Amino acid sequence: MSDTPTLIFIPGSWHKPICYDKIIRILQEEHNIKCLSVTLRSTTGDPSATFKDDIDVARKVITSELTQGRNAVVVAHSYGGMVGNSAVRGLTQPKFRSSNSKSQTRSEPESLSSKPGYVVALILIASGFTITGLAFMDPLFGTPPPSWRVDKETGFAEIVDDPRELFYHDVPDEEAEYWVSQLTTQSLKALFEGGEHAYAGWQDVPTWYVGTIEDKGLPVVLQRVQVGMARGQGGRVYHRELRTSHSPFLSKPKEVVEIVLDAVNTKSETKVLPEQYSNDTADSIANIKSLLQISLIPYNYTIETNETMPADEYSSTPSTGKLKLKGISDGRIDKKKKKKLKPKADTDTTTITTTIADSAKAAYEEPFVDRSIVLKHLADEDTSITKDSHPETSLNDGQKLETGAGEKDEDVKRHLQTEAERRFEEQRRKRLEERLKREGVKTHKQRVEELNRYLSSLSEHHDMPKIGPG
Repeated sequence: MSDTPTLIFIPGSWHKPICYDKIIRILQEEHNIKCLSVTLRSTTGDPSATFKDDIDVARKVITSELTQGRNAVVVAHSYGGMVGNSAVRGLTQPKFRSSNSKSQTRSEPESLSSKPGYVVALILIASGFTITGLAFMDPLFGTPPPSWRVDKETGFAEIVDDPRELFYHDVPDEEAEYWVSQLTTQSLKALFEGGEHAYAGWQDVPTWYVGTIEDKGLPVVLQRVQVGMARGQGGRVYHRELRTSHSPFLSKPKEVVEIVLDAVNTKSETKVLPEQYSNDTADSIANIKSLLQISLIPYNYTIETNETMPADEYSSTPSTGKLKLKGISDGRIDKKKKKKLKPKADTDTTTITTTIADSAKAAYEEPFVDRSIVLKHLADEDTSITKDSHPETSLNDGQKLETGAGEKDEDVKRHLQTEAERRFEEQRRKRLEERLKREGVKTHKQRVEELNRYLSSLSEHHDMPKIGPG
């Protein structure tokens, strides 16, 4: 078995594997490392391509090396990280595998030699940490980010923001235009379906995470939160950050190569992380698992538990007799008892996963709505002062006016308002207009840029907030 593992490169959504050409050239020519690329089925112009198809393609390339007795390191970017995580299921060293992967074995077509190779590491670039059982869009409840939208007529995800700003804002103009021209289509099925095939491969192997501080597609704060959650779940995560866009392999290929070489040269048996990437932060977050689950639960979901808080020295002692009050004949005051919710049977991760998947599917089936920031802001202001509407409202003379939309509804509202209410309404609208003129309305891009600038100015100890004592 060769000591140097083979590198398997998996691109992200809309991208072809040629996006890795810069770092592959350096790794092959200067370091003599074998590199293989994966072309995802979901980016080949086929709207019927699924997440399972992408996993199968990636797994085929990986096992082609493992059957030759070579180890492999999977390098994945953005959406490709979810494909890479799921594709390594059952292909890692047994002593590193989580309990969830015990039932996964190598199938007969993938039968290996007497000394098989293994996937010894994952390198995730501006990506996420896959949750077993959840499709790519499930954690977002099926709602696309502002940068792209659902096009049901074509079956593809359509980019609505400027791709150059979204992916390559730190790449020279001429080169950036070339990479924009190389973008391809992305199947919606791969993004919204296939959660049953998703697997948290990062729990089975050491993982190097390359964060991108100036990312306009995946804000760095979300990247850091995911790293903290993965460590809290027991993941062996080495976290590095580069001041780049969403595509560091194009803007800073040498820096990315250095990180890749660190992963390749680290012995797979090593379980202790370097001091600067230790799990101290995760250890201080006692409830990280609960935070992970709650962050994925729909807003109308209620968490119930059979556990009760233990009594302490501040707990009140129950009374042994009735409280006698003057003027009360039966010696007690009757109070209405609040109805207590009955605890449901064990609410486990499977139930939560199903709820998320159903919610995402429902959102996917709804027609796309372009939610304007300005309209939403004004609508929120109006909603905050509008009273509950009724089908009809009676006037003093007994006549009835049906509520409706438009000017008629406004006339009815003004007719029912007092003079003070009308003056208050006028002043409120004036203050709103003045505030909008003074502050303006920031777009999603502007808010992300401002957030990234703020986060990049913070020191390293702001990476993950501590929760609880200590």
